[in-house]
Amino acid sequence: MIKIFNLYSSLLIVIIICLSNIIYIYAIDNPQNNINNTLVKVGKINSIVLDLPQWGTFDVKNISKYLLAGDWNISLSNERPINFMANFSMVSIKGENLHNHQFINFKITNDTSKNDQLHLDRNVKVSGIMDITTNGDIKWNKIKTNISIYNDNTIIIDFDDKSPDQFIGQPVYGIVE
Repeated sequence: MIKIFNLYSSLLIVIIICLSNIIYIYAIDNPQNNINNTLVKVGKINSIVLDLPQWGTFDVKNISKYLLAGDWNISLSNERPINFMANFSMVSIKGENLHNHQFINFKITNDTSKNDQLHLDRNVKVSGIMDITTNGDIKWNKIKTNISIYNDNTIIIDFDDKSPDQFIGQPVYGIVE
């Protein structure tokens, strides 16, 4: 029963991300319908997490490595709150422990919507809190998060505190499409 619920939860997140992508494509194709000062971006999560030792030397061939791959989307507007979601899979490079994560319930904590960076349309920095799920279950609540988009090419999702041990204190990286 729990596996079915997790499957449906993951499927729902994927549907929401797909709908967001459709809205994004419609907004790009119909700029006259866009709300002024609205920024919508989508992209891919493409990241690797390395289980680095706390100190000393190490051989990179002998440390655990995890691959992350999936989708993300973000919208900013001075007329409505920010929306950010991500859905991605994580697996060891040996193909073990495949599981899914979602970044959900993002709430902005700084006044980015009035920041000039929103108008530049190439660099965006927002701070907030969000929940992180593993296979549909919320495992980390209200994690302080910084989201940065650079030159309309890359995204970095970095955690301030209570960093989920799942990511070994490292940011999640991706590309903007």
